[in-house]
Order: sequence, then structure tokens, then C-alpha cells
Amino acid sequence: MSLTTCKECGAQISTKADACPHCGAKRKKVTVIGCLGIIVLTFIVIGVIGTCATGPSGSTSNSPASAQVSTSTPAPAPDGPQLLLLDWNWHEESGFAIAEGQVKNVSSENLESVEAVVTYYTADKKFITTDSAIIEFNPILPGQTSAFKVMGTANPAMSSANVDFKKLMGGTISWKKKE
Repeated sequence: MSLTTCKECGAQISTKADACPHCGAKRKKVTVIGCLGIIVLTFIVIGVIGTCATGPSGSTSNSPASAQVSTSTPAPAPDGPQLLLLDWNWHEESGFAIAEGQVKNVSSENLESVEAVVTYYTADKKFITTDSAIIEFNPILPGQTSAFKVMGTANPAMSSANVDFKKLMGGTISWKKKE
């Protein structure tokens, strides 16, 4: 007969006992099915984390052109801006702050999941809020122009706004304004 320690009172009890004879605490039995379930669940969680980290194509890069680059070698930073902001403006309408404009991909790569981020400020340049949205074309191809529209709840104190661009899950996108 094997013995184990009661989790409640610390007394030695049989591994076959349903409850501790000293304090009456019920013993939780670990079953083969329970252990198997935990192992399967662990593999599912690891698989989901791995998929999220590498993306659906199995590459850590967002660019198909660099999909064959080893994940241990970082992709080289692009020279110069990747986007050209052609025009943009913002206004309030029916309780919404709406920012609209156009960007052009001036890089030689497809740009995936480009997000326009608009930050609103008061008249004395105090931060109010930030809203964002994916630009219209995804991916935006080299030389292609795409519209963007970002909507959020208007605040009467909104006086000015800035626009910026980034990749959906983080990552920066270099850009410049049309001169």
C-alpha cells in the first residue's frame, strides 16, 4: 500500500483513500484522462502562440519578398520612407471625428496591414485621444495609392490632429508628407 500526505492536515494516508481518515478532507484523484487533457491543452496553447508569433505563412516577416529570409537574421531596414502622405484632413460630423486622406507606397515592397493612426489635441496641444483604422488596400502594392478613413467619437475640445502610420501589430512605417 502506497502512502501520500493529506493536503489539509499533513497526515499520512493511503493513496486509495477517497478522504483523509484524520480530518475528513476529500482527496482529489488525478486520472489518466485528466492528465491527457492537460497535455493536449498545453500543445494547443503552444500551437496557437507559435501561429500568432510567426503569422499564417510561417514567416516572421510581413513581406512575401522576404519570406525566405532566416528568422534569425533581421530584415534590413528600408532606405528612405515607405509611404508618401499625399493629402489628409479631419472634421467633425454627427458626433464623430473623421480623418480622411491618401497615401502612396513609395517602397519596392508590398506593405501589409498598414494602419492610419490619428491623434487629437486641445487648442493648447494637450492629448485627447487616438483613433486608428487599416487603410483601404491591404496589401498596398509598390507605387499604389490607397485611401484611408479613421472615425472616432468627437470631443468638443478637439482643436488639432496629427496622422501617423504603423503596422497593425506594432512595427513602424517610415513616411513623409508630399511637398
